[in-house]
Amino acid sequence: GWPRCIQINESPEHIWQYLDTELIMVGGPKVVLKQMTECMKANRLAPPEGRGDWVQKVQQMQKESDARLQARALKYKDHKPVHHGWLCKTLWDTCEELYGGLNRIIVDGYTISGFIPPFPKARYSAQIMDASEQAGVGHGIGMAIGAALGDPEVRKHPVISLMGDAGMGNAGFDIETALRYELPIVYVVTNNDGWLTGMKYHYYGRNWEVLGPQDRRTGQAFLPDIRYEKLSEVFGCHGEYVKGPSEFRPALERALRAAEGGKTAVVNVIVDPTLINPVTYGFAYAACWGHIPWDELPKRGKAIRRSYHFMLPWDEAGVPPVPEPDPWEPLGQEEMMP
Repeated sequence: GWPRCIQINESPEHIWQYLDTELIMVGGPKVVLKQMTECMKANRLAPPEGRGDWVQKVQQMQKESDARLQARALKYKDHKPVHHGWLCKTLWDTCEELYGGLNRIIVDGYTISGFIPPFPKARYSAQIMDASEQAGVGHGIGMAIGAALGDPEVRKHPVISLMGDAGMGNAGFDIETALRYELPIVYVVTNNDGWLTGMKYHYYGRNWEVLGPQDRRTGQAFLPDIRYEKLSEVFGCHGEYVKGPSEFRPALERALRAAEGGKTAVVNVIVDPTLINPVTYGFAYAACWGHIPWDELPKRGKAIRRSYHFMLPWDEAGVPPVPEPDPWEPLGQEEMMP
C-alpha cells in the first residue's frame, strides 16, 4: 500500500484522500517547509541514519534523468517538420534564459501534452496548468487569459499557452479578447493538420487505407497547413510562422518581446504529424484500435499491439516478438503501411 505521509497543500480541495496520511497542513509548501526546517533545528532533530546518502542518490538520479532527456531532444534538433520534444526543450531553455523560468505554461494541445511535462521546472504554485480530468480542447485560450489577468507581474514573464490546431479551431477567436485587453500571452500552435493526427499513420495508414474507399474522405484531417498566425494578425496580433527547427527560437523570442509590450502573439509551428502522444503507447489505447484486423494495421500499429497486448496467443498465431517501439521516433514511410 501507500507509505504514511504528510500532505502540504495550499488548498484543502487538493488533499488526496487515498493516501495513508499522518498529518495534513494547509499552507504554502515553501513557507511550511521552511517552518518545519526551523522546528527541526530548534529541537535539534536529526534525520534518520543514511538519509544524507539517500538524498545524494536521488539528486544524482535526477541529474542523470535530466541529461538523458536533453540528449533525447537534441537528437531531433535538425528534424523537419519540427519534433515536439525539440520544441519543448527549446521553449523551456528560452524561458530559463530570458525570464529565469518564471513564465506560466498552459497546456492544451493533445500531442504536445505528452512531451512537455518533464521540461519546465516550476518555481511557484499553478505555474504549469492544464484542464486536468476535464480533458478539454481549446481551454488554453481562456486559461491563458485568466492567468495573465491574475498575475500583476505578467509583463515581466509572459504567459505561454501550448495549443493544438484542434484547440485553435474550437476557441481560437477568443484571442481577440486577449488582444483587446493587451494581455502578454504567446499562443504556440503545434500544427499537425488535425485531431490526434498521429493515429492516422499508426493505425489507419498514410492515406486512411484501412477505412476503405467508402469512408476515406471522413478521415480526421483538416485542410493542410492552416495559417493560424495570419488569422490572428487580422485582429492585430503579432504572428510568426515556423516550418523548421532552427526558426523556432528566433520566432518565439520575437513573439515574447511583442507580448511584453501588450501585443498578444501567435506562433504557428508546423510539427511532425506522424508523432502521437506517448501515452497512447500502452494497453488501453492499443485496445481502442483492437477492431482493426491485424493484416490491415500499419507496421507501427502492429508493433504497439504486439508489445502491449502481450497476453494474446501470439505464438500460436505465428507472430514473433518485436522490439517495443519508441513513441519519440517519427514514423518512416514503411511503418505507415501494413
